Amino acid sequence: VEACVEGNRNGAVYEMTHHGVGSSCSVIRVSDATLHDFSPQDYLTPTKMTSQRCNVHGPAKGPQKISCCGWVATAVLMMAATAVAVTTGDFDKRLHAPATFDLKPVYHLTRASGEMNDPNGLMAMPQTNGEPTNGSSGEPTWVYHLYFQSNDAGQSPGSIWGHAISTDLVRWKRLNRTGVKGSSGGGVALPPDVGTHTPSLITARWNAAVFASVPTYPPAIHPGVGLSVWHSDDSGLLEWEVYSNGTCEGTIQPPAGQGATGIICPAMVPDSVQAGYLGDNYVWREPSPTDNTSTFFLLSGSNRCPVAAPWCGYGYTNATPQALLFTSTNLIDWAFESVFWSGPAQPGMRVDTPDTFPLSDGSQAFLWLTGGKTVWMRGLFDQDAKVFTETDTGNVDPGQLVCQQSLDDHTDRRTQFGWVSVKGDGWSGAQSLPRTIALSDRSQQLVFDAHPNVWTLHGDRATVAETNLSAGQTHNLTQMLLALGDGTGLHLHLRISLTVPLSGAAVHVDLLGGVEHGGSTVTVTNSGAAQHCGSVHISNSSDTTGDYVGASPYIMNANASGLAGALQCQALCCKMPNCLRFTYTDPQPGGSDHECWLKGGAGTIFPATFPTGHAWSAVVAPPPPPLPPSPPPPPPPVCNGTAIRNNTDTGGTILAPSPITMNATIDGLDGAMQCRAHCCATAGCRAWTFTNPQPGSQAHICWLKDGSGGIAPSSCGGGHCWSGVTALPLPPPPLEPVLRPLSVTLNNGAAANVTDDDEGLGPVGTAGALVDIFLDGMLVEAFANGGEAALTGSHPAAALTTAMITVTGSVGSAPVAVSVSAWAMQPSIDDSVQSTGL
Repeated sequence: VEACVEGNRNGAVYEMTHHGVGSSCSVIRVSDATLHDFSPQDYLTPTKMTSQRCNVHGPAKGPQKISCCGWVATAVLMMAATAVAVTTGDFDKRLHAPATFDLKPVYHLTRASGEMNDPNGLMAMPQTNGEPTNGSSGEPTWVYHLYFQSNDAGQSPGSIWGHAISTDLVRWKRLNRTGVKGSSGGGVALPPDVGTHTPSLITARWNAAVFASVPTYPPAIHPGVGLSVWHSDDSGLLEWEVYSNGTCEGTIQPPAGQGATGIICPAMVPDSVQAGYLGDNYVWREPSPTDNTSTFFLLSGSNRCPVAAPWCGYGYTNATPQALLFTSTNLIDWAFESVFWSGPAQPGMRVDTPDTFPLSDGSQAFLWLTGGKTVWMRGLFDQDAKVFTETDTGNVDPGQLVCQQSLDDHTDRRTQFGWVSVKGDGWSGAQSLPRTIALSDRSQQLVFDAHPNVWTLHGDRATVAETNLSAGQTHNLTQMLLALGDGTGLHLHLRISLTVPLSGAAVHVDLLGGVEHGGSTVTVTNSGAAQHCGSVHISNSSDTTGDYVGASPYIMNANASGLAGALQCQALCCKMPNCLRFTYTDPQPGGSDHECWLKGGAGTIFPATFPTGHAWSAVVAPPPPPLPPSPPPPPPPVCNGTAIRNNTDTGGTILAPSPITMNATIDGLDGAMQCRAHCCATAGCRAWTFTNPQPGSQAHICWLKDGSGGIAPSSCGGGHCWSGVTALPLPPPPLEPVLRPLSVTLNNGAAANVTDDDEGLGPVGTAGALVDIFLDGMLVEAFANGGEAALTGSHPAAALTTAMITVTGSVGSAPVAVSVSAWAMQPSIDDSVQSTGL
């Protein structure tokens, strides 16, 4: 391809179109006349230049026809077989980002300035024309309220709740901070038909209520404090006032100068519970099926103290995590209900930011923060005892998302937000994108995927046709992506479809230079032999037998102990093709290491008492089942799907034992179905006719025939006859697909495991993945295979002057099939409310 460009136009970008063999129209970009900006990673590699003058014909923007040249560059299109099609209409983009750029996210919720952390009080309020519906006609607009923790320099003790609103969960308007102070807590909206609006009740004017600890958090110095309720009476839920009825007076000792405003206090909890504190909480309402009354539930995180150390506090080093359930019918009079869940003793462990909700199959989900990671559990909720028992567990996000809270959106999607710890100039903290939570039909584990409304932020789009990457080969997307949106390549949605070959093969997606250069890297790896490890029961005080796998024991992250460490050990086991079981141990006497022992071969799991009791084990893949016995003879033809027609008769040869006298009490269609059953059980029967008693007869008769005469209309003497033709045997059921595992990592962190997106139907040994990567400045979220993996990370140290986004194949001789779609993402934050408290 000879590209001719006029010399020195202030570094402007020139373009021409090229119709390559086997490709559609692609775009080749040429920078200034010296071509010094090109590198082997660019689409064009200059091979020679000569000096000539040239004239450029065509508009200032868009493809230009070049008739003669001031500089001639003979260049090679490196990816001719997979030509790039840039579909944005404006090609006059600079190839390079500014020398400096702002990495602050633009489509994740942040504050204009100051600190943001845990999401609180998530709730939805129906509104019409900007006002609460309150019985008014018309379709309501749902307004979502997200409150969050904030601690700014110079403020009084106690976290203050910030506030933002949205009508679609992705576009947010920043509002002034509220007066609510305290720990992370839940909120509940009070529609007009809720019984708390009865005029005689104190809560008659309340539009919403939220709960927070009294008065500071964490309650390490004053563990005996309880929870207070704050209420808002205005339609925008802007102003909040704490309510106190004296319930906790005399039962708590708040810090000097702060009143006892608690509504749920330690005195309500039985001594036998041995609770350490009341803190982070989640609140929900269950309406009565018979009237407008409701029952309110509050789930508080806590821990369980030794008998000798009652109310031992938030940071007690050898406590048992537990969650406590309280109930009320009016939001102000509460009673202790149960210990909702209690786990094994784990050093320094407790339940933070609890959350619970029913799943589509009738089971219950329970999410809580421990050791810096949010755990999900699936199990059964005993409605009578009000106790949750887990059956499966997993990691919500092995990356940086913590302190999650969720709600049902107005379409009944369970939607989650979480805090991501990122920091820039004068601001810190962001909320994750909204994520849907669902139970996977395929893996029976919880999946966390980007909410569909996130797609409404799409702007310009670019696509790359499928290509095959061999080991070490890199596909550079930089120039294509710089043609989108603001031209920086910093705020994008990448959808990457991969077919990963045999075990060990991987694909690396480097963002802003990748993790080795201060950016981020998403890696998808074929994990090898098929095994299901995403949903297993992890047992405390247990050990495993078997052959050691790999370099066991592996020394694990000291910051992730207890169940969080066990989950990381499980993820490591799932990556090893021969690993069938694992045991994870916290430091034993005389040691300081958190160890992960991987085992394979013949073995089992058994109860075991370690010196400290802090050991967790699980079987991640049972041994293969024995070969099935020889298949039984084929069943008779299945004909339950046959159409039954009234006023018809069948021709053909009558088969024995026809005519069959049927039960005289069963006539009409019921009798016809019994006659059809006789046909299905009779060899050679392909048609049948059932008659109610004909003139001069009292008998219900079934006629079986060979089907050679077809079926035709008939009055049957009195019109009371039904006929049908039996169906052919159903085809055998399809073979059960083998769901091959993949692992997904972000910035070399803990792996999240997913199953084959190709449903096991791809080439033998391969595994498919569909990965959505949302890059927003210094923040990145990645979702794989419908949310089976969800990972959050950041790269605040990225210091590139050119945005680099590449896809690289790694390991293995078989090529990795890759196709990419990309969209610019539009800013989604409205800060039109001007205030220093945003």
